[in-house]
Amino acid sequence: MKRTHYIFNLLFLIALSSNVLLAQEQENNEQKNPDEEFVHNNKIYKPNSSWLSFGVGSSYDINQKQFEQSINFDLHVRIKKTFVSGGYHKSSDAFFQSGTVQQVHSIQTLNDIHLCVGLKREKFKSNLSLFAGPSYVYGTTYDFTDSLNVDWYRKFDKPGIYASIQYTYKIFYDVGVGASLYTSINKYYSVVGIQLHLYFSNALKGTIR
Repeated sequence: MKRTHYIFNLLFLIALSSNVLLAQEQENNEQKNPDEEFVHNNKIYKPNSSWLSFGVGSSYDINQKQFEQSINFDLHVRIKKTFVSGGYHKSSDAFFQSGTVQQVHSIQTLNDIHLCVGLKREKFKSNLSLFAGPSYVYGTTYDFTDSLNVDWYRKFDKPGIYASIQYTYKIFYDVGVGASLYTSINKYYSVVGIQLHLYFSNALKGTIR
């Protein structure tokens, strides 16, 4: 029941964000040319360019009911009028901690490789995006403890679903920092979480001298 509750809440946020982004997309389509290059401080920028993001944060393992640490990187590419992203997500109960090799590299690990399509709403100082799509997940998760008090783990590799909402404050037009909400849904190791991320776009096209 709790698992369904967490997933429902995140899907609700994703649906709400998609409505906002669709409204912005319609507004952009009504503009004369929303992708027209512009000049700022003698630099030429192109709106709605591709970007790369790196994230670090916390995830909640819905199956094991515990908080974990996570990392994420995604490349978001524009193909004509469609945004496509491909990336990698990792969640584990211990891989940022100090200690022995066994403590740092926990058996309890989710790896998620995903390919998504999405929407983007860009302003001069901010970027809001929503992406969702299929994923391939693999890793190891706790299964049971036997009568000798020995923990047993299950290896898995399954299809899944990955989705994220990303808000970025742009320090410069092509560089920023922000926060991401995300979920990876699959049979054995579903997580929801939040991350802080770095944003780098290829919006800079040249300089005027």
